[in-house]
Amino acid sequence: AKLRKGVGNCFERANYPGLTDEQREAALTFAVIGAGPTGVEFCGELCDFIEQDVPRFYPHLLKYVRVKLIEASDKVLMAF
Repeated sequence: AKLRKGVGNCFERANYPGLTDEQREAALTFAVIGAGPTGVEFCGELCDFIEQDVPRFYPHLLKYVRVKLIEASDKVLMAF
């Protein structure tokens, strides 16, 4: 619940009038650290939320959203 609220707050901040495109993109760039099972699952869920729920409330902000999965090694889900 806290995480979903935090993501929602990012969209609220990006929706503030008078922000530049760069400020909107900065507010809507999400970095997920670790490409293990939890990081990959969270990334997928976040993308689902952005694709399914966000367009109902913030369709004009979709072009600013970035989701980045960051992993130190060269493989995603290396243990599997």
